[in-house]
Amino acid sequence: MDFYISKEEVVKSLNTTIGVVEKRHTTPILSNVLIEVDESSLKLTASDQESEISTRSTISNFKSGGKTTAPARKLYDLCRLLPDLTNIHFFLDGYNLKIETESGKYNIPTMPSEDFPVFEPEEVKSQINISSKNLKKIIALEDDAIAAYSNIRTQKNIQMTWIIQSLYAMFSNSRGFMKILLDGGMKFLDSTPKIKNKIIEFANKN
Repeated sequence: MDFYISKEEVVKSLNTTIGVVEKRHTTPILSNVLIEVDESSLKLTASDQESEISTRSTISNFKSGGKTTAPARKLYDLCRLLPDLTNIHFFLDGYNLKIETESGKYNIPTMPSEDFPVFEPEEVKSQINISSKNLKKIIALEDDAIAAYSNIRTQKNIQMTWIIQSLYAMFSNSRGFMKILLDGGMKFLDSTPKIKNKIIEFANKN
């Protein structure tokens, strides 16, 4: 493996995949990113064994292809701190990934690509294509819906607490009824809408 790529290209790809990489894992290989190079592109793959994400970047100069794995976080931190527009030279030297720029030389240990868990391709019967921008909007709408639902549940809980307090005021001398109330709680109220409505009416008058 021997190729050149711009800082912007590799940092963009690493930034996309870094979120899937496990920071602390019992399987060390999952802290790495799978690096695959062909004549025109660099492919990076990250996995936590439950999800997997891959990106492709255009390389600026190809000398030889191949694949390996390297620590994702270390690689990302190193590349993002390089000066803008830097053309980075990557090449394998035994079990080490060598990185050379005009400002310095770096050495990162690798692990065999054969040990990296890659999902087996599945037959795609149907698919949906959506831009990352639109997907982000959908997720944001989902978050808003969850927040609204949570607010409704909170208001309902407040109302039910109010109802229970009103029940206590109405039937404080009735031990039998209070026992039913305590035993049944919310379930009792939901199963007796007529009583519930009368309690609400009583509470509104008082």
